[in-house]
Amino acid sequence: MAGNVNFFEGLRYKGGVGMWAWILHRIAGLGVLLFVGVHVITMFFIYAGVGTESANAYFAWYKTPGVQLFVIASLLYHALNGLRIILIDFCPSLAAYQKELFWLAMALWVPMVIVPALFIF
Repeated sequence: MAGNVNFFEGLRYKGGVGMWAWILHRIAGLGVLLFVGVHVITMFFIYAGVGTESANAYFAWYKTPGVQLFVIASLLYHALNGLRIILIDFCPSLAAYQKELFWLAMALWVPMVIVPALFIF
């Protein structure tokens, strides 16, 4: 029977480009959330007049090249992949080309990350 599928077999993802796009989108989203969350909390404590030492530690952490590059890469990937998802949502016929759209987003993402990386490093 085609309809008789094991529950756990149905939950297992089969992999491919879509899986990697999904995983990277979640990682980039969490990176952006972490950065924005820490930034908002730090700004709150600065404007409240307390926590200037921890704010200075945050700014020192943020000024490290690895963190700056991660934040830029996360923001750009999350934005480009989000646009890809919006295109597929509003034009369902593009779902057949989701792999090509992913690689197009990657082709745009790489130079958009390399250029700032040259300035950071």
